[in-house]
Amino acid sequence: KTVNGHISYLKSLFQILVDREVILNNPFKGVSKHKEADSRKNIAYNEEQIEKIKKIIVENDEQLWLFIQFIYYCFLRPNEVRQLKYNYLKLDDRKIFIPQHISKNGKDGFVSIPERFDIELKNLKFLDNEGEYVFPSQDKLKPISKNMMGERYRKLIKVLKLGNEYTLYSW
Repeated sequence: KTVNGHISYLKSLFQILVDREVILNNPFKGVSKHKEADSRKNIAYNEEQIEKIKKIIVENDEQLWLFIQFIYYCFLRPNEVRQLKYNYLKLDDRKIFIPQHISKNGKDGFVSIPERFDIELKNLKFLDNEGEYVFPSQDKLKPISKNMMGERYRKLIKVLKLGNEYTLYSW
């Protein structure tokens, strides 16, 4: 999809240059788009799978369960969740501040915390932790490493034999 987006952009750009008579021919006019592959990645879990996964994760890794809930309830990307700092959580306003340096679009923004997740967040012990990051590394000075939660997730759900089509986004 990204390649096809670039092709479309370049075709349009060079067509404007032709229309304005800056160049004679659009060099991208004959470039065809690539065929998009059918992907089975990030397939959504069904309710039965969700219950089984939830049970395993809650029993074995509460921090991972919290991480997944940020993704599920607030539609945050795993990289945004892992870099969350406590001061980004505006629980009184039910919002989370996402600064530009961790957001995918490179812009500051806020995401809402749904009521169901808000109640759960306020009851958690993690708010009493010391340190800067909600999900800190072992030395507490940096966020948890990039693939740590994904690895912990895959290890726990491996026993369910779901296959490789599912990811942390599959909720």
